[in-house]
This record gives sequence, C-alpha cells and structure tokens, in this order.
Amino acid sequence: MFVRGVNLSFVYFKDCTFNYKMNVKSNYNLLKYLTQQKKSQQHKYPNEQCGDGNIIRKKQNKGQPMTKLDQMQRIEKSGIVAIIRANSSKELIDAVVAIQKGGVDVIEITMTTPDALQVIGDVSKRLGSSVLIGVGSVLDAETARAAMLAGAEFVVCPVTKPDVIEICNRYGKVVIPGAFTPTEILHAWETGADYVKVFPASGGGSSYIKDIKAPLPQIPLIPTGGINAENAAEFLTAGAAALGVGSALVSNDLIESGDFDILTTRAKSLVDAVKSVG
Repeated sequence: MFVRGVNLSFVYFKDCTFNYKMNVKSNYNLLKYLTQQKKSQQHKYPNEQCGDGNIIRKKQNKGQPMTKLDQMQRIEKSGIVAIIRANSSKELIDAVVAIQKGGVDVIEITMTTPDALQVIGDVSKRLGSSVLIGVGSVLDAETARAAMLAGAEFVVCPVTKPDVIEICNRYGKVVIPGAFTPTEILHAWETGADYVKVFPASGGGSSYIKDIKAPLPQIPLIPTGGINAENAAEFLTAGAAALGVGSALVSNDLIESGDFDILTTRAKSLVDAVKSVG
C-alpha cells in the first residue's frame, strides 16, 4: 500500500520516544503528520511539488528552490555544523538563536531529540532561511523522508546507509553518512555521499584526517566528535571541509539552565578558529 509516495505496508520509524515497527493498522499518525505537512507547505509554497506529489520545504523566501549546491556552499561557508539535542522546540529555538548570534547558522537536530520531526518543523517555520536546518542520527530512508518533509535541508547518519543516500539524492538534499576506516569512507563516497562524516574523529585526531586525505583527496570529510575551539583549526588545516561540533558547543545543561550567552560565546570562539585558517 502506497500513500503519497510512502510505503505504508512496512514503515520503520525511529525516535527517542519510541522505537518500533509499525504495520498498516498503526500508520494513522504518520499518515496524518505527512498530510498536515503537505497542506501547510502547499499553502506557503503552492508551486513546489516533487514528482510524487509531496512537498519539500525550500529555503528562499521568494519560493526559489534551494539546490544541493546552495546547501553545500552554506555548510562550507560556515565551516561548522552545530549538533543539537534538546527537550523541547522552545529550548532548541532559543539555543539556535544564541548560536546564530555567535556566527554559526548550520544546525543539525538529531532524531534523538524528543518529537524531533515536530521540532524540525517548528524551528524551520520560526527561523526560516536565516539558518540551514538538517537532521542527524538518521538510520533509515523513511525517517530521512519524513525529516525532509518537516523542513530538513540536509541529512546526517552515524553510519553509511545506502537507502538513505538514495532518497536524499532523489530529492536533492545533502547527505552526510558516517564512516571511519578508509574502506568505509570510500564506500560511502562511491554510494553517493556529498560529504563523509568521519566519526568518531576523537579516535584519530586531526592527523588521521590528514592521513585519509593523502590517498583520498577527492572526498570531502566532516570530522565529528571531540571537536572544539582549541583543535578546530588543526582539523581544517588537515583537510576537513567542515566540522561537526556537539557538546563542546551545546550541552543540555546550558540549555536547561538558560545560559544562552555562553552558547553565543562558544560559537564565536569556534567561528574565530575557522576564520584563522582562512
């Protein structure tokens, strides 16, 4: 059974609030969500439909599609992908605004965030094209597709999943699968990755990125894990295209305590480190 391009006979949908397989009888909530997203985005972007009839949120206010090149240029210009987990849309929006003040405007909202799809939709509607919103911790094509419908402009995976890469390329969204060894990195690239997330980067440090780039200079890498303001320049000098930064920039403790000025300060420090490389 297919509804608006979604195979409802077998949907694997993963979020931190639930992790189970839904059969046809329990697909009502997913179908309702996709229908609501279609209606709301048709109202805002009436002429922007994909081939299967679904709506993919576009970046620009005038309704012009945001191409994959636009997305990649935004990521590389920033040099930093801020990885955020929060307990609510409001907390996450406040954190994003604080980080944006510090100069970081590329945000990855992980699927381990409670009600992640709703949060992605809320942040996209509230902040619009002032930030580039993506989704992280994606493990299957169904989740990637739902996140794109919610407003995600890029998709990040902790591992390489060919089905996720395929669906992102189909709909023109940047896809960043995770890998670590040279064989894994090359496999991700040959499968269709736009960037490869080297994870965990803390396992090899900046010298590992340099070693990988020597035989594989054509593959743009985004090391993630253990990146901070002190070593960011080292990773970029070693050949990284951009950096994935999590707890060194954003922590749940800071978000819950409302210390958003600290987030702004941390973001500025990271931006300064990126600019120092030139």
